[in-house]
Amino acid sequence: MPKGAFDQEASEWQYNAQKKHWWYMARTRILDKITSTLKLNPPPPDILEIGCETGSSLEMLSKYGNVKGLEYSDYSLETVRRTLPDIPVQKGWLPDNIDVWRQRFDLVCCFDVLEHVADDKAALRAIKDVMKENGVLFLALPAYQWLFGPYDIEGGHYRRYDKKSAKEMLTRNGFVIEYSTYINTILFPCVCMGRLAEKMKSGQFVTPKALKVPNIVVNTILYRLFVIESYYIPALSNPFGASLLILARNI
Repeated sequence: MPKGAFDQEASEWQYNAQKKHWWYMARTRILDKITSTLKLNPPPPDILEIGCETGSSLEMLSKYGNVKGLEYSDYSLETVRRTLPDIPVQKGWLPDNIDVWRQRFDLVCCFDVLEHVADDKAALRAIKDVMKENGVLFLALPAYQWLFGPYDIEGGHYRRYDKKSAKEMLTRNGFVIEYSTYINTILFPCVCMGRLAEKMKSGQFVTPKALKVPNIVVNTILYRLFVIESYYIPALSNPFGASLLILARNI
């Protein structure tokens, strides 16, 4: 069962933030760009998003195939069912309650989910079991264990990842890496300073609810800086960044 599931207030914050917050908006643009380049068969492909939260990525993925979602939070599920009634979603979690649809998928997306699971290797094995042969796994992960701090603790994270260890874990569990990149590279120095400052504030914690949308000027500037990466990803890869994206093929 996932750690750090959001309550109703946080789910409502998340739903609103995904429409306006610079980080969510730019990240979705990058995820969309990468998804548009995938060669999935047969068209239309069957797509599963594990940990669909309040549905922003589900909405994006629905352009590319028959999409279904899994989510642990009852509040987030209620939001998805209300706002995206045409996309089927069910309650589920990694690693032991994932095969609720009783089918196999061409593309499985896990965006900032694996870090919430105590046994991420068992989670990968469970994901593999719901994938078709030659299917694609699309992962988004928080980067660098040395950045682990109050935000991760309050968000229910067990760990952060680097490219080498994540790729090795996937390879050992029967996946072939097709593409990997860090993202949020341009703003990475700002992220580092912010996370290190959090660590220095003993006893003060940051929760998802506390991450308010900045004023319109700051929000627009940060969005435009982050979204630059969507113009060259996935043709190129970033050598560092605050998040890690990986495409892996099930063999």
